[in-house]
Amino acid sequence: MSDPGRRTIDHSRTAPTSVRLTVVEGPAIGQEFKIDGVATVGRSPEATVMVDDPGVSRLHARIRRSDAGTFEVEDLGSKNGTFLNGARIEHGQASLGDKIRVGPRVVLTLASFDLVEDQVVQRQRLETVGRLGAGIAHDLNNVLAALHAGTAFLQQLSTGTELGDPRVRECLRDLSLATSQGA
Repeated sequence: MSDPGRRTIDHSRTAPTSVRLTVVEGPAIGQEFKIDGVATVGRSPEATVMVDDPGVSRLHARIRRSDAGTFEVEDLGSKNGTFLNGARIEHGQASLGDKIRVGPRVVLTLASFDLVEDQVVQRQRLETVGRLGAGIAHDLNNVLAALHAGTAFLQQLSTGTELGDPRVRECLRDLSLATSQGA
């Protein structure tokens, strides 16, 4: 008999429809792939999750969201096997947080995809690139200012000034230092 005050939760509706696979071990640590519905993992351009590692087969594994809200992981006849949380599988059920190893070196983790979180990360990356660009521009501006000051000084000297003049030698040292710092 059911309790009229008790609610049941349909997990197939609360489970995320989009997930991300993140490389946690292997040559591309940190690389993320958004998965909607079905994804094929491999090193072929035909794979939706392309992993550039010789131990990964061209079409290595398939990940598909099931109606129950879990994710089906299927090995596609790979040469090095597909492992779910350390156990070799042909077919298996994965949940968020599980680790999927494809080949001997590449481990992926399954996590929910949050659009807002993704946008925040993208903005943080852009902010970092902006700061880096501003720092480089500042350093380059300092070098250019030193070069400009040096050439302006040399241009204002009288035409009879010799290269051996201590002021000229000091200016040339400053110009040389500025170009070295710029390089």
